[in-house]
Amino acid sequence: MKLKEFIIVFSFIVISCFNNNNKITFSENNITNESDSVVYIEEIFIEEKIDIYFLYKNIFFAGLLGNDSVFIATNIKEDSLMYFEPCVYIGKTMLYQDTSLGVFKIDSSNVKIISINNVKYSFILLTVFDPVGGDEWLVLQVKNNHLTKTGTVRKKILKDIDNDGFLEIGGRELSEAPCFRCDSSYYVPYQIFKLNETFDFDSINSEKLTMMLYDTFLGFEYNDTILHFSMERYNSVLELIE
Repeated sequence: MKLKEFIIVFSFIVISCFNNNNKITFSENNITNESDSVVYIEEIFIEEKIDIYFLYKNIFFAGLLGNDSVFIATNIKEDSLMYFEPCVYIGKTMLYQDTSLGVFKIDSSNVKIISINNVKYSFILLTVFDPVGGDEWLVLQVKNNHLTKTGTVRKKILKDIDNDGFLEIGGRELSEAPCFRCDSSYYVPYQIFKLNETFDFDSINSEKLTMMLYDTFLGFEYNDTILHFSMERYNSVLELIE
């Protein structure tokens, strides 16, 4: 794309993103315990490249979905590398505008584009900064360049941990020990999702990782039960997910 064309596209994005009154809101992230179905994937790739153009400090080229460019336009948090209210564009069409008060990280390790089945099904992942519970992925599910679902998951896993051809995504909140220098922790289960043609809760891998960590399973939600914490079990989980 020539410089003149970039200027036209960027001008369109700035005007649309920061003067648009029709904001897109979050969909509810419904968790189900249904069994996962395996669908053959013709192609999976993760686009790592992020370029920051000199025209505007808050306009980013995130990569490609097929032949279409993905741009992210954001407000910038003063004197920091944190951004907020991102607008995500595919070409000149706004896909998503964030209306939360979340703070985002925008760089090559914190934005991912994942395409499945020859780009018909795609996911755009943005990192939401959370110093308390751990950073999260904002997941935008895209079908044929249209937003079909959104959700947030913990940013710990982005890997095919069960070798079924699909990427798993998610993690668990950071947990504190109930006492100083003790070998126990509160029950905080893994919340794992699978990226296939949909963005769905993966009950099988969530339970598997939680069992590996605690040697017991008490459900998919956090509770204040105190369990023995084994570094050996913790390291075995890390070997699988990292």
